[in-house]
Amino acid sequence: ASRDDENGTPRRARASWDDRFDEVALFKSMHGADVARLPRELNAQRRWLARQRYLARRGELSETRMERLRALGVTFELRKAITKVPEEIFTFDARLRELARCYASDGAVPRSKALSRWVSHCVADHRDGSLSREKYEALRDLGVDFDGVEERRVVQWETRCEALEAYVKTRGHCRVREDEEDGLYFWLLDQRKAKRDGKLSKERETALEALGVEWDVRSTVHKSWEDRLSAMRSFYETRGALPRSSEDDALFQWIRQQRRRFEKGELELERVEALDGVCVEWKVKRAAGFEKNIARFAEYVETHGSPHVLARRDKKLHQWIRKMRVKREAGELSARKIEALDALGMHWTVPPIDIDRTDRAKGQGLFGSFESKEEN
Repeated sequence: ASRDDENGTPRRARASWDDRFDEVALFKSMHGADVARLPRELNAQRRWLARQRYLARRGELSETRMERLRALGVTFELRKAITKVPEEIFTFDARLRELARCYASDGAVPRSKALSRWVSHCVADHRDGSLSREKYEALRDLGVDFDGVEERRVVQWETRCEALEAYVKTRGHCRVREDEEDGLYFWLLDQRKAKRDGKLSKERETALEALGVEWDVRSTVHKSWEDRLSAMRSFYETRGALPRSSEDDALFQWIRQQRRRFEKGELELERVEALDGVCVEWKVKRAAGFEKNIARFAEYVETHGSPHVLARRDKKLHQWIRKMRVKREAGELSARKIEALDALGMHWTVPPIDIDRTDRAKGQGLFGSFESKEEN
């Protein structure tokens, strides 16, 4: 069933995992087509399949669902076919001629990214001792500055390595996320590629391994969910509560992600049960500051029978009430919050002094004789 948004516009309900699976299965049974090549008209189903492959690569798709998808012919190692360019274009002599034309026309550093990378690789090969004397002399005679480029590249690599070392000291691991340190994530990708291609020197490989860099990321990704669950269990058993962002940001964000997937109905039952086995609090969002204080205010009203908060009874709540008045006066308080406070009888202007029975008894003791003299 669809629901209406705040403007009354109907919103389509999110399709469940089983709904999308049944749609893909129906298409296959009707057309006998390869599900990896769904037509563009089935855009929602195409995006859903791409999402399943993404979750599988991250180790967040259960084996049960993976088996069901495989039965439909879904492959999880799908990669776009690479169109091979004729080998002669990438020969040293072909690149050298291309570089000569570039220097002749521009007289400067190559504008082509592919050619610029090729020159950088040649400089790196020379530094590692794998560039032949003939190739070195050909590039040098053409105008390639080996000394300048080499020094600049070494400094850049060392700077990146130092940045990674600082990251490890701060976070305790080197699993850099794409949205964190500027360029460090992609630099690590380049180092892994250089290692696979045999272009990473042994010295650099050793330096990165000393910082904890793992070359086969896929194997660690598939273990990450169980590792995170174990870390969550260990933290909860030690502290008696789930981590805050300031305590363990990576684990905090992971638990938050599981909660979101659970709310959307995307988290597998076995994983829900595994998380429940640690604690049930993971399903509940931490109450925001306003929600905590409004609950405290409601308890105060119920206990004392008045929305007038006295500082001597609850100093923090008294200060919060004053803050709400100031924010409302400045137009910084949302209608939802104003409505919640009004429901508890909030006084937006400072009320007159409210003297309860206890205060009145104290006043009689202090000023009774004065009042009697006045009467006489």
